[in-house]
Amino acid sequence: MHPDWPVDTRYEGIFRERQFDAAVQLYGAMGVERQDKAGRNDAFLRNFTFFDAPHVAFIFLPLPFDIRQAADCGMYTQTLLLAMTSRGIDSCAQGALTLYPDLVREQLGVSAQHRLLLGISFGYENTEVKANAARVGRGALSQAVRFHR
Repeated sequence: MHPDWPVDTRYEGIFRERQFDAAVQLYGAMGVERQDKAGRNDAFLRNFTFFDAPHVAFIFLPLPFDIRQAADCGMYTQTLLLAMTSRGIDSCAQGALTLYPDLVREQLGVSAQHRLLLGISFGYENTEVKANAARVGRGALSQAVRFHR
């Protein structure tokens, strides 16, 4: 692995709780127990087959742009995801797809002057896949937004 962006962030507090809850929901839906390291690893490796989605998009950020412009790419990505949803297309933004950016660039013919931000697998949901039954909770609006007068 040689990602373009650091992946060593440690979640703390409520963010760690949400990360843990997301894992509980996902692995629980798949029937993978917490102590089943092989099952968890197999589930993680599904990222690299795009969870069997028929399509994948990769979002790159050209140099010399950095974190400020990455926010713009995030807004673009959110709009893309919402547009797909509005047309009945399901999607999954995937940070794991950024772990091997040199391979992605090589396969797609993308210049090394572009850093890989994320991948998005998309297609129509297969309701037979157990992982698709997972629903991750969200924090209350009051935890994410402060209104000032």
